[in-house]
Amino acid sequence: MNNDKIVKIDFSGDVLTVIDITESVHPIFKIENMLPDYYENYKREYILTAAAPITRTEFVLATQRYFTALLDGHMGSGLREMADGKGRRYQDGRNIPARFTAKNSRLFLADEPDTEIIKIGGAAVANIFEQIDKYYYSENHSDRMQKYANYAKYELMLRLAGANISPEDTCAELTLSRNGKLFAESVDFNAGQKQTPAESEPKINMSPVIK
Repeated sequence: MNNDKIVKIDFSGDVLTVIDITESVHPIFKIENMLPDYYENYKREYILTAAAPITRTEFVLATQRYFTALLDGHMGSGLREMADGKGRRYQDGRNIPARFTAKNSRLFLADEPDTEIIKIGGAAVANIFEQIDKYYYSENHSDRMQKYANYAKYELMLRLAGANISPEDTCAELTLSRNGKLFAESVDFNAGQKQTPAESEPKINMSPVIK
């Protein structure tokens, strides 16, 4: 593990810059009665998160959380993907290299549609979906199901949901249900060649905002 990835930095100025630019250019601030009532709470939470030095992961998560208050599914902080300067994008951390599909807030193996995923790394699917909703704004039901299917494979979302996964683990255990029977399967993480290692913080704890 590359320990220089676990560095806390003063991001307070960056947070204020993000807010200033966002409030200057995003159309939600130009259209009357569009900004949600809880925007100021999210903004305050964002500023307070960077009141003391934090890690890059915490900064990116906080930025992603702040952006959800813009009601814009196209806004992102770079969480999960980062450009490498050559037009390619790589995942920020590990993922499970399997195809998932989400239907009616339930998760299934896309290649085995009669197999439902109940837990990943010991974390209930409902808890994983809760974290995805916290950090990714969905513009409609179809968009939400697509995000569930995509980001339920992402290590950071799994760890935030309480999955028993450490940076040293090479696989994640899926608890599956088929024909009324529960069983478990282990799936190797896909680390890739160009991905940034996930930071090995024991816990990322950012209090939710009450709308």
